[in-house]
Amino acid sequence: MRVVEEQTGKFEPSIIRKYVEVKKGYTSFIDGDIIFAKITPCMENGKIAVLENLKNGVGFGSTEFHVIRLVDNNISKIYIFNFIIQEKFRKDAKRYMSGSAGQLRVPKYYLRETLIPLPPLAEQRRIVAEVETRLSVCDKMEVTIAESLEKAEYLCHSILKKAFEGKLLNEKELEIARNAPDWEPAEKLLERIKTEKTNTKAKNKGKK
Repeated sequence: MRVVEEQTGKFEPSIIRKYVEVKKGYTSFIDGDIIFAKITPCMENGKIAVLENLKNGVGFGSTEFHVIRLVDNNISKIYIFNFIIQEKFRKDAKRYMSGSAGQLRVPKYYLRETLIPLPPLAEQRRIVAEVETRLSVCDKMEVTIAESLEKAEYLCHSILKKAFEGKLLNEKELEIARNAPDWEPAEKLLERIKTEKTNTKAKNKGKK
């Protein structure tokens, strides 16, 4: 389960083992298969992936995956992946879960009997291309937002640093501030805060 990212479809097979070690107690799959986590909460979180570039074209994994293997060349595996990764599809699947609390699973028949709209292969590919284009835009936006947040955090630290070093205001602004009746140098302010904090701790200790 760990090698499948939630909702991204990314799959990173990081462990290589001998066949005799995995031929029992694991689910087998091949390149091109789609794996669908059947157990809660992995299913709800979208642990679904298209398997590609497996060593020798085969792999083994958790028995908590359903394996979808397409036998019709007129069906795009990425198109199917994009359909079943949808939140709506997973919410519908959740209604069919059965088992004990904490061990609920989507039954195999749900995937086998669910109807999926299937346009001609050319249209499937066009839809896949459009989805990938828009997801690429979303990825770029996430990077931009992350960079902006990082810059904003740096700016906040910089402003606070300059403020306590007396470098935030120009000389004219500093002169006006120093002449204000409530002016207090940063060093004295910090010392006063420290003293008040110490006194508060002492009072609280005396009450015990």
